[in-house]
Amino acid sequence: MKKLLNLVLVLIVSTFTLFACTSKNATSSPKPNTVTPDSTIENVSQEEDIKSTTSNTETNTQANNSTEIKTISMETFIIYDVNADNMNLKENYKYTINKDLDIYSKVQTISSEVMHNYFNGLPYSVAFKEINNKSIVIINLIDDKIPTDENSWYQKFQGSTGANINFKRISENILQKQYSGKWVDGIEILYNGKTPEFEHVPEMSNIINR
Repeated sequence: MKKLLNLVLVLIVSTFTLFACTSKNATSSPKPNTVTPDSTIENVSQEEDIKSTTSNTETNTQANNSTEIKTISMETFIIYDVNADNMNLKENYKYTINKDLDIYSKVQTISSEVMHNYFNGLPYSVAFKEINNKSIVIINLIDDKIPTDENSWYQKFQGSTGANINFKRISENILQKQYSGKWVDGIEILYNGKTPEFEHVPEMSNIINR
C-alpha cells in the first residue's frame, strides 16, 4: 500500500513538471516576424516620388538648355521732312522696323507711319505691281471729302510750297533712297485711283524712280 502511494505521488509530480515545462516553452517561443504592408507600400511610394521628381527636374533642365532664345533683329530707317525755305530734305527722326519682314511689309509700315505723322491718317491704299521687271509701289490717295475741305487730300496739293512739301514727304520717305538693302524701284501716286493732275506738282503724274 505504501509503495502504491509513492508511485502515485511520483506520477503526479512528473505530470506537473511536464506541464510546467510545456507552458514555459510555449510562453518563451519567439513570435514570428511580421511586416506591416502599409509601411512597405509607403516606403516604395516615397522612393518612386523621389525618382519621379529627379526625372522631372532632369527633363526640365534639358528642355531649358535646349531652348533657344530668339531675338528680333531691327533695322533703322529715316523719316524725312522738307525744309520750306529751299525744299531740301531734312532728317526728322529715325524709325525702326523688324529686319525679318519682307520688302512689301516694310514699305507698308513706313507708308503707315508717314500718313499718320504728316497727314492725320487720311485714307489711302498700298499696292504693288511689276513694270519691266521693276517693283513699283502704288499709293492711292482716297479722297472722300469735297475739294474745298481743308482736311482733304485735294487741299494738300494746292499752293506751290505746300504741294511740293507733301509730294516729297510721300515719295522720298517711301523710296528711302539712302537705304542700301533691297527695296522697291519706284513709286506711283494716284488720286482716287486715277493719275493726279495737280498744277503745282506735275511730276506726280509720272512714276518716280528710286
